[in-house]
Amino acid sequence: MKRYLLLGIAATTLFWTLSVQAGLKSGYEVIITTSGTVTTAAGSIGKARNSADSVQYIFCYSRNNNFGYCAARTSSSVYKACLTTDTNLIAVIQSVSIGTHLSFKVEDGSTTCTTVQSVNGSHIQPAVP
Repeated sequence: MKRYLLLGIAATTLFWTLSVQAGLKSGYEVIITTSGTVTTAAGSIGKARNSADSVQYIFCYSRNNNFGYCAARTSSSVYKACLTTDTNLIAVIQSVSIGTHLSFKVEDGSTTCTTVQSVNGSHIQPAVP
């Protein structure tokens, strides 16, 4: 009987330990890459906010449902920004939160966003104050 009690305690402890540490957690610092004529900025808002440097950021905002703006800067101060009046892209921008992985693309020689992507989920690292 004592052996079963010890096994039960061990199993409960193991289950509790695993459940406390369960759950995928990810986040990506801000990167800006160019492929051909397209520049992509991407990163997790929480990871950028929580980074050790005080340089990187990534964000988007919209105004009056008819204008959107996105900007990003890497830890090495590479910068990219874009504007949009596309209502579909503005809807994506309005879905951005502190737990968002965000990316946007811009064609060379343009300031217009060609795409904006927002990924929200429990696996994205949230920003802390």
